[in-house]
Amino acid sequence: MSAIVVSELTKKFRRQLIFNNFNLEVFDGEIFSVMGLPGSGKTTLARILFNFYKPNKGNVTVFDMSAQKEAKSVKEFTGYVPEEVWIYDNLKPTALFKHTLAFHGLKNTDDIQSLMEYFELDNKHKFFELTDSERKRVAIVNALITKPKLLIIDNPTKDLNHAMVEKLFTHLKRLQRSEGLSVLLLTDDLSVGQRFGDRGAYISGGRLVGLEYLKDKKNNDKVLRVFDELVSVPAFESIGCELLKDESGDIRFFYDGYLPTLTTVLHQEKIKNYTLEDALLENKISSFDYGDAPRRTVNEPAAMTEEADDTMDNDDTILAYDKKTIGEDREVSSKADVEPTDNTMDSDDTILAYDDKTVGEDREVVGELKEDPFDKANASHMEASEVVSEESMNDVSETEEDRNDDTIVIDQTKMEAADSFETENLSDPYNSDELIHDSRKTAPIQAVDDDDLAAEKLKSDAGKEED
Repeated sequence: MSAIVVSELTKKFRRQLIFNNFNLEVFDGEIFSVMGLPGSGKTTLARILFNFYKPNKGNVTVFDMSAQKEAKSVKEFTGYVPEEVWIYDNLKPTALFKHTLAFHGLKNTDDIQSLMEYFELDNKHKFFELTDSERKRVAIVNALITKPKLLIIDNPTKDLNHAMVEKLFTHLKRLQRSEGLSVLLLTDDLSVGQRFGDRGAYISGGRLVGLEYLKDKKNNDKVLRVFDELVSVPAFESIGCELLKDESGDIRFFYDGYLPTLTTVLHQEKIKNYTLEDALLENKISSFDYGDAPRRTVNEPAAMTEEADDTMDNDDTILAYDKKTIGEDREVSSKADVEPTDNTMDSDDTILAYDDKTVGEDREVVGELKEDPFDKANASHMEASEVVSEESMNDVSETEEDRNDDTIVIDQTKMEAADSFETENLSDPYNSDELIHDSRKTAPIQAVDDDDLAAEKLKSDAGKEED
C-alpha cells in the first residue's frame, strides 16, 4: 500500500497554473522529500492532501482513501506541521495539545511531557509570548502526540536552527523504524532534503522534473569552484560534472557523484585553488532535462547572405543582372562562378560587367601597341563605342549605388546601338583600295584597256627595229 498517490493533478488559481498533470507516489514507511523553489506549489500540495484546496483535475489518495471524499478519516491519522504557525494567542502549549487529542478521540497525555522536554519547551508562556522557534516546536509536538501514520512537514528549516533540525529528524527516523511512520518532507533546502530523505522528487513549473533515490546517496550534491587555474573541462565532465560557469578566473561545476572520484580528478589535474560547497536547489533542478529542448545558437540566414555578398565583392569579374532581375536573383548570382564569354551576350537579361581595374589594364595595353593600318579605319568605331560605354556605365552606376565593389555595368540595349552605329557609319577596314592608298601614299591606280596596251606594244617594237 502506498502512503500517498497523486494522479494527473491539475490546480489553478484563476489564471495561475500551479500543477499541470502532476503525478507522485510516496511509499508506506519512507521519508519522502519534495524539493522545489519558493512558489513551486509545495504548500499547495499539502493543503490539497488535507482537503483545504480542491484540485481542478486529478485524484489524490492517502492510504487508499480519497483526500476529498474521505477527508475526515484522512485527518484522523495524519499530522501536519505548517510553514507558518498560527495558534490562538491566549492558549498555552499544554491546552492546545489536550484540544488536539480530544479532536482525535484520544485521552492519553503521557507523550505530551516527554515530547515537550525533548524539544525544549515549557508551559509557562502563552502563545503570543513565544518566539518563532518555540512556536514551530509547539506545532511539531502538536502533530506527533496523535501518533500519526503520515506526517507532513512544510519547510522545517524555517525558524529552526541546525541543531534542532538534527534533533527533529533523529526522532522521526526513530519513529520510522519503530512504528513505520511515513513522512512527506516539503523543502526548498537541497541539503536537508537529500540528507534526511529516502527518496526525493524535484518539482518545477507545476511538474515533476526529477526523481532520485537518496537512501544510498553517499554525499550531498556539490558545487566545485576553481580559481585562477587552467582547467581541462572534459576531464571533469567525464566523471559526471556539469559546467555551470566558465569565466576568466572563476570556473564552476555541479557534481552529484561520489566525492572520492572528484578528489582523484582534482589531484590528477593538479588543481590547488578550489572550493567545494553544497549545491543550491536551483543548480540541481537545472541539471534535469525537462520541457522544451535546450536553446541553441542558430546561424541566421541573413549571416549566410552577407557572406555570399562579401564573396561577390571580392571577384574581379562577376555576372551582373539587368534592372528587371536585380534583387530577384541576386542571391543566385552571388553563388554562381561565371566567366565572361561571348555566349553570355546571347542571354536576354544578363550581360558582362568588368571592374575598373580590369578595364584600366586593358586600356594601358592598347595604348602601348604600335599603330597598324587598321587604326585609322577603326578610330571612329572606338570613339563611338567609348562614348556609348561611358554613358551606359553612368546610368547603371546610378541605379546600383548600394553595390560596394567598383563594377561597371554595360547595358545590353546600348551595346546593340553601338553595333548598329558601326554597321551604318564605318567603312570596311579590309577594303583593298584604301589599304593601297594608305600604304603607298599615292593616287589610286587607273584601269587600262587591253587593246590600247597591245597597240602601244607594237609601236614600241617598231621603233626598236628602226633603230
